[in-house]
Amino acid sequence: MDNETLRKVQLTQLGIAKDIVAICEKHSIKVFLDSGSLIGAIRHKGFIPWDDDLDVGMPRDDYEIFLKEGQKHLPSYYFIQSMYSECELLFNMAKIRDSRTTFIETSIKNSRINHGIYIDIFPLDYYPEKPKQQKCFDWQRRLLGWRIRREFTPINENKGTKRKELIQKAVGTLLCIKYPRVREAIIA
Repeated sequence: MDNETLRKVQLTQLGIAKDIVAICEKHSIKVFLDSGSLIGAIRHKGFIPWDDDLDVGMPRDDYEIFLKEGQKHLPSYYFIQSMYSECELLFNMAKIRDSRTTFIETSIKNSRINHGIYIDIFPLDYYPEKPKQQKCFDWQRRLLGWRIRREFTPINENKGTKRKELIQKAVGTLLCIKYPRVREAIIA
């Protein structure tokens, strides 16, 4: 992407972010810059010059409220895209898309979804304070990750030893019993 196009994408994302922040402030929903967008704001006083996305995070409760209520407060050309609003999308986060634009992501270019310029919205979950609970939480995330990756990554593309691959495949297969649809594992 050339610099002029990148800058247009960034300015569109900034407009989306400003509209989201205004809605969040009006409805007492917490929203934060996240990931590379936070680094860019601190280090570059704006976007990382080569970054083509904008990331925000919301505490899980606020995120769920925003997914349910946000669309009616957004301009009609914005679309809250999540696995609830578009069946082909299997992300554990949401995107706000500007339907007046087009921005094709390589990883989902063949999906029949809204492909407008977007910002990512990540739910921020709380990490347990007690070490034992942390260990259980970490294992649950790891196992669910194996179930989810099983859907998208052929076993021979996994990196690691054959033994590790076989264990991951076996666990992923067993978890298919509890979570027959990958969507259920993503939500868990």
